[in-house]
Amino acid sequence: MQDRCRPNYGSCVGGRRSVPIELLDVAGLVPGAHQGKGLGNKFLDDLRHADALIHVVDASGRTNAEGENTRGYDPSQDIAWLRSEIVQWIKGNLWERWGSIKRRHVAVKATAVETLQQQFSGYGSTSSVVARTLDKLALKEPLEAWSEETVDRVVAAFTDEKFPTVIALNKIDDSDAYTNLMKITKQQDPNLVVPCSAKAELFLRKMAKQGYIRYTEGTEFVDTREDLIADGDPDGGGLKELDEKNKAMIEEFRDMILFRYGSTGVVQVLSKAAEILGLVPVFPVRNTTTFSSGSDTKVAFRDCVLVKKNSTVGEVARKVMGDAPIAYVEGVGSVRVSEDALVSPGKNDVSLIQA
Repeated sequence: MQDRCRPNYGSCVGGRRSVPIELLDVAGLVPGAHQGKGLGNKFLDDLRHADALIHVVDASGRTNAEGENTRGYDPSQDIAWLRSEIVQWIKGNLWERWGSIKRRHVAVKATAVETLQQQFSGYGSTSSVVARTLDKLALKEPLEAWSEETVDRVVAAFTDEKFPTVIALNKIDDSDAYTNLMKITKQQDPNLVVPCSAKAELFLRKMAKQGYIRYTEGTEFVDTREDLIADGDPDGGGLKELDEKNKAMIEEFRDMILFRYGSTGVVQVLSKAAEILGLVPVFPVRNTTTFSSGSDTKVAFRDCVLVKKNSTVGEVARKVMGDAPIAYVEGVGSVRVSEDALVSPGKNDVSLIQA
């Protein structure tokens, strides 16, 4: 195969591995943030950089909206007011200039998408995001005739389109959490609600790193030395012996979390965020026989990048290679592939990018 020192890549799914994504912690939002309370607009400004939001909610009801310790708080209120704060922040920024926005819109004979994109670009929006927002609303009246109620609907729809949100119901092992989980899954899209326990995940990873257990992240599978001996391994996998306290902790997490929900939920939260963004994993390799990268011929699919669903071959190639000019692209079997062809799982695997 000709390589010419340029990376090859192919779209691929399957197998089990972790792919890094960037997280920005913006903890500190309180009701009234759009009016300057708490961290106020500083918190909200941080959201501009997000493609999706993960709202970590205390499912136990032991923390109220102000972050104070309590008992019996309804965590569904947090979900409602977080979205409300974002909507009111965007609406406030738009509505205070609405008169001049309308006048300019009419003067330059712009489309609604063009005018709104100018206003929403600061939130990381694109014209396609604005277009999808308006398509869903199917508004008939021209922008200059929109009432404040219509603007409210547009901002709410834009918020949902630009900031899709996964709800991470944390502390799911608490005795009050299950009732709150059932309530919230009835109120929200259950596909976007993930029960989780950060405490359990942190504990299991720590125990695995110290050699006390085998733990497959994102699953219910945890093996102790005793488990492996019982399964026929006389050495217990070389694991260390657990003391009674840690042994009891593992049994509690198994019963309350792993067996009930199938995992701690932490990996599932991140996977769900990638899913709602429509991200597709692409694995750059130099050799499409061994699927290895560079001089490392032993590690298959060492590298991975996430690209938006419906990205083209050319867009993915530039993400992998930078601005290097592309002469042609070949797929499996040395068949030429158009730069405009879409990359999707199992389709348009590329064996050669010739620069």
